[in-house]
Amino acid sequence: TLTIASKDGITTLDPSIAYDETSIGAIHAMVDGLVGYAADSTELVPRLAERWTVSPDGLRYTFALRDATYADGTPIVAADFKRGLERALAKADSPYGSHLTGLVGAQEMIDGKATHCAGIVADGRTLTLALTAPNAALLYELAMPYAAPLPEDYPPDLRRGTRASGPYQVALWDEGQ
Repeated sequence: TLTIASKDGITTLDPSIAYDETSIGAIHAMVDGLVGYAADSTELVPRLAERWTVSPDGLRYTFALRDATYADGTPIVAADFKRGLERALAKADSPYGSHLTGLVGAQEMIDGKATHCAGIVADGRTLTLALTAPNAALLYELAMPYAAPLPEDYPPDLRRGTRASGPYQVALWDEGQ
């Protein structure tokens, strides 16, 4: 059990739009991503990705996912990461789309000219990201909650959260208390 009490209330549990420290802290406890930070460090370590490779030209990142599930036992697959990243690109109120513009096809999604990002390819438990130019910050971006997997049957309004891919799930949110 994890209880979060804060002077500043949680405004949303939607990873694609949360931008305040309190909300992001709560979301970090509920979602896990491809990579994360080692304890007390800025070193990136595998989380839901078992391993990854970067092409010699720095334009292609390939992630092999570990065998992982959401809190309800549903397997986490590469399509869930594609769905989460594309949601951050497509939501007009997401502050994170600009963080992903280096992906092939990302700007087209942000501009509403595409429904899928050509640079995000999911195949079973393999996720491939194609970039327009090398980006040394990409792995650090992927450690952020907005890059977490999103299950296929996610609710239309994620303000109160979705299925947990991390160590905790919401049992009670006593908003305003």
